[in-house]
Amino acid sequence: LSITNSYGCQQSISQSVSIFNPPTANFISYSTYCPVGQVTFQDLSQGNGSPITQHLWDFGNGFSSASANPIFTYPIPDSCYQVSLIVNNAFGCSDTTSKSVCVKPGFNFTIASEPGCAGIPNSFSPINLAQGDSLLFVQWDFGDPASGIFNHSNIYYTSHTYSNPGYYVVKLKAWNSDNCLDSTYYEITILPPPVADFIWQANVPHCDTTITFTNLTTSYGATIDSVVWNFGDNVIFHQSFPLPSTITHKFPAYGIYEVSLTAFVANGCSHSISKTIQVKCLSANFAFDTIGCQNKNIFFNDFSSPTISITHWLWLFGDEKYEEYYSWKPSASHVYTEAGTYQIKLIVDGIVNGMPVQDSSMKIINILAAPKVQFTAQNLCLGDTVYFTDQSYTLADSINQWKWWFGDGKTSIEQNPSHLYLYDSAFDVQLAVSTIFGCSDTVFRPFISNPSQILLSILMEDFSAVKFILFSSEIQLEITLIIFGFGEMEIH
Repeated sequence: LSITNSYGCQQSISQSVSIFNPPTANFISYSTYCPVGQVTFQDLSQGNGSPITQHLWDFGNGFSSASANPIFTYPIPDSCYQVSLIVNNAFGCSDTTSKSVCVKPGFNFTIASEPGCAGIPNSFSPINLAQGDSLLFVQWDFGDPASGIFNHSNIYYTSHTYSNPGYYVVKLKAWNSDNCLDSTYYEITILPPPVADFIWQANVPHCDTTITFTNLTTSYGATIDSVVWNFGDNVIFHQSFPLPSTITHKFPAYGIYEVSLTAFVANGCSHSISKTIQVKCLSANFAFDTIGCQNKNIFFNDFSSPTISITHWLWLFGDEKYEEYYSWKPSASHVYTEAGTYQIKLIVDGIVNGMPVQDSSMKIINILAAPKVQFTAQNLCLGDTVYFTDQSYTLADSINQWKWWFGDGKTSIEQNPSHLYLYDSAFDVQLAVSTIFGCSDTVFRPFISNPSQILLSILMEDFSAVKFILFSSEIQLEITLIIFGFGEMEIH
C-alpha cells in the first residue's frame, strides 16, 4: 500500500494476507410415516480444510436448531417446507444451502365395509389413507366372541358371518412399511335378513300342470321390496312391492322341478330357499300324531287329492299289517302291539283322462311302549285299612296319572292309596296308569276282605309257569292242581 500526502511525501507498506476456502453447506433429510410429522436431518457439509464449528437450521416454519443432526417433528404433516442450513468453519467462513423438505403423511388407515345381514358373510377391507405408505400385516377382531376361533383373521381382504343381528365393533390392527403398529375401529350394523318360504297347491280338480304358489316370506323390521321366482323350467319371474300373496305357474309337463324363491328387503339383505316339487295329477298325503302309544288306536287322516279321481287306497303300516279299500274314507286307523319306529306308506291309484296314475307318501311314527301296571296290597282283614302300593313302570317316559277303583264304588287318584272295606266280600280292584305322552294300561285283581277265607289267585302268564298269590294268615295247605295237558301237580 503506497500513500502520498499534499506535500508530495510518500510512504509504502506491505503485509501478507491468507485467503481460506469457505465451507460447503449440504444436508439430507428422511421423513417417516410414524411418528407422524417426524423428519430426521443429517448434515453433509464440508469444512474444506477447516472443521465445521457452527450449524444453524431454519425448518421453514419459524422453528430452528443449532444441532448438527437434528430431529424435528412438524405439527402439520403431508406438507413441504423450505429448510435452510448455515454452517461456519474454524476460520469464520460460512456457507448457506436451502432445500425443499416434504413431510410424509401420518400412518393412517381405516376399514371399508357396509351394513350386513345376519347369516350372510360380510366383507371387510383395510384402506390405507397415507399416500405412499403400505400396510404389511393385519389382524382382525370382528367383535363377535360367540363365533369362537372365527372371530379373528389375519387375511388382508376378509369376511365374517354374524349369526345374530345387532351392533358390533370391529378392530383392525396393522403394521406399516416403517414397522409401526396402530389400530382403528369400525362399528357395523348387522340387520336381520328376511326368511324366504313358500308352499304350493296343485290345481285340482282340473288335474293339469298348473301350480299355485303362496309366498310365506317374513321380515323383521324391514319391508320386502321384491322377490324373484325361479320355477326350474327356464322361467324366472320378478315381483316388486307391493307383492301379491300368491302366484300361479303352468309347468310344461308333469315331473319334478327345483323351484327357488329369493326375497330382497330395503336394508339390502336377501335370502333364498329352494324346494323340490312334483307336478302330478294325484297327490297322496296324510297327517297324524307322530308319537303314539302301544296298544292304542292311531288315526291317520287322509288328505290325498283329488278324491274324485282316486279309486284305490292302500295303507302299509310298517308292521306287516295293511288296510285297503276302494271308497274314500276320511281316515284309517291301526293298533301297534309293539313299541318302536315304523314307516307308514300310503299308495293311491286312480284314472285320469283314461290313464291309470299312482302316487305315494311315506312318513315315520314313533310308538312308545305302554306302561306295565302292577300293584300289591297289605292288610286284607275286615276292619283293617288296606294299603295299596303301585309298582307300575314304563320304559318310554314317566307315569304321571293313577286311577284306582276299589270294587266297592270308591276310587282314588293317589299313587299309593289306602282304603277301608266296610263289609265282608270279594272285590275286583282295578288300577289304571297314564304317562306324560298319554300311554296307559289297566289291570284287575280280585281280593277278599274276610279273615276266615283264603284267596288263591292263579296268574297264567304262560303255560310253562304257574304263579300263586296267597293272601291269608299262616296256614298249612295241601293243594292239588290239575292242568290239562300237563298232568297233576301237588303243592304243599
